[in-house]
Amino acid sequence: QKYVTRRPLKLLEALLVSLLTSLCVFLLAYSFPQCSNNGSHTCKDADNWGEWCGGTSDNSTCIGSKATCFNASGWICKGGVFGVRLGCPVGQYDELATIFFGTREHSIVRLITQAFPHVPFSNGSLLVAGVTYLFLMLITYGCSFPAGLFMPSVLVGAALGRLVGQLVKTYVDSRVFSGAYALAGAAAMLGGVQRATISLIVIIIEGTANVHFLLPIVVTTCTAKFVGNAFGREGVYEIGLRRKRLRFLEHEPGWLLDLCTAGDVMAHPVVSLSVIDTIGNI
Repeated sequence: QKYVTRRPLKLLEALLVSLLTSLCVFLLAYSFPQCSNNGSHTCKDADNWGEWCGGTSDNSTCIGSKATCFNASGWICKGGVFGVRLGCPVGQYDELATIFFGTREHSIVRLITQAFPHVPFSNGSLLVAGVTYLFLMLITYGCSFPAGLFMPSVLVGAALGRLVGQLVKTYVDSRVFSGAYALAGAAAMLGGVQRATISLIVIIIEGTANVHFLLPIVVTTCTAKFVGNAFGREGVYEIGLRRKRLRFLEHEPGWLLDLCTAGDVMAHPVVSLSVIDTIGNI
């Protein structure tokens, strides 16, 4: 923004960034195709995937925690319309295309919650998506148009955290819930970017209703903040305010203020008012 000040340059900047973003996501989605099944599970798995069921009636009832199929113990439950097909067959979705072109909120929910009957995204897709979104977030930060930092930070942290969780589940302990790592990764990414602690923890806990993950979220958020402070004391929003030369009150005063007294900042002579004064003097 220091060099892009005129309106034609701002428009050109927006066009170039849009072209770069579209080129990156389309090339990656077509270069690394990965199709996953969008459902096809029995009624007993309806608490994980089932949004509607269908099949031949068999005079029995199947009850799941979030769905009940009457006369349908052998019915097949589909996962709805989640995901973007791109070049995948019917009933499947492309993982990278779903993250890049699909609804971001649904992808984040699947990253944090879905673990059975199969993982929603493979390790390769999570790595490519996390690194790509991080790169694009760095490119678009400071542009003339608002690109957003909160949701991309959540998606990057959830993708990379889910990747770590799936690796731990594969090579360390199969009982590990990968969604917990995704939630902790999203909190850590936001904590490192914004340098917020208490407010961020409350937002994550209240937004996800995962109170039993309070301790991991607190540990990851505080660790991310301490690591970020090792490279700089200010968060991304404070840096943006300084670059725009906007005045704001810092969280803590600088060390130079410890050497100052009230007399150093007072005007001379001191302007004062009497206890009883005239309107003209005031």
